[in-house]
Amino acid sequence: MDTNNAPRDSNVLHNAKKCDARKQRQENGNGHSANFADEMQAVINAVHSDGFVQYVELSDGHVPSIIL
Repeated sequence: MDTNNAPRDSNVLHNAKKCDARKQRQENGNGHSANFADEMQAVINAVHSDGFVQYVELSDGHVPSIIL
């Protein structure tokens, strides 16, 4: 690598890695990294749009129950 194009510090490497990961997610059709709440919302929405997910039960203090 040419010294003029070499990264100057670790922030440059971190930002390049983050940018590459974002581009990879966009190519795969996932525009953002999902957190637990996003994943749960996708499961709840699947009840209406997907025949595989039949029932989702959410209650305070309990683990969510998903009937497939």
